[in-house]
Amino acid sequence: MATEHAAQVVVLNERGIHLHVASLLAREAAAFAADVFLRRGDVTANAKSVMSLALLAAPCGTELELSASGDDAEAAVTRLARRFAEKFDAP
Repeated sequence: MATEHAAQVVVLNERGIHLHVASLLAREAAAFAADVFLRRGDVTANAKSVMSLALLAAPCGTELELSASGDDAEAAVTRLARRFAEKFDAP
């Protein structure tokens, strides 16, 4: 049964979601079958696409809505929200 889950996350990386962080995030999101998205205001990005994530132009401190739909949506949101809190282990 497909489900939907969402969470608010904050970009904690000093330089925001730059290409390195976008690459790490896209790789993590791709591990899930669920469709995963990040939304900033009116802009929605496919979390599995580095270019889509880069277009969010999300600096440090930006609040984003993380959402996923699919069989493993809850696991995707839980894991990615934790990675935001860990700054994706990036400086």
